[in-house]
Amino acid sequence: MSSIKMVNLMLAIEVEFDIAIPQAEITPENFLSITSVETLILKVSESTRSL
Repeated sequence: MSSIKMVNLMLAIEVEFDIAIPQAEITPENFLSITSVETLILKVSESTRSL
């Protein structure tokens, strides 16, 4: 996936799930598959809830 497509996907995820993905989590590995994206969303959502 190109970096532009990854950024577009990241922005769409942030809007859809009302989350902010930390800079450290914006890596190609986190956007390789549906499973990796789901894991990222759950991780970010859980860390947001614990604040």
